[in-house]
Amino acid sequence: MATTTTRRKVRAVLAGGLVLGVGAAVTLAAWNDSEFATGTFTAGSFNLEGSTDGTAFTDHNVDDGDTAATLAFTLPSGVVGNMSPGDTVYAGFWVRLAAGTTTGASL
Repeated sequence: MATTTTRRKVRAVLAGGLVLGVGAAVTLAAWNDSEFATGTFTAGSFNLEGSTDGTAFTDHNVDDGDTAATLAFTLPSGVVGNMSPGDTVYAGFWVRLAAGTTTGASL
């Protein structure tokens, strides 16, 4: 008899848990609110061209097989062949946005 009573108690606890579980699931489902959204993003294109004289611009992308621009540095007379730290030399190099660039920039 003890086993019959134990089985009834176990079944009663399981039935009660089932009722509470189903009730909780229904309540949570009623409180659930889902929202979904999608978006489409595109990237613009940005390309620079360079010039050594400020008039003839071209790409100098050596990764794509182009050649690097050759810069003509202005050397003061005391610096030629004898540069040392602190000496300043420069060469002009102009840049602009290439045709077809979709993103503006301040240069």
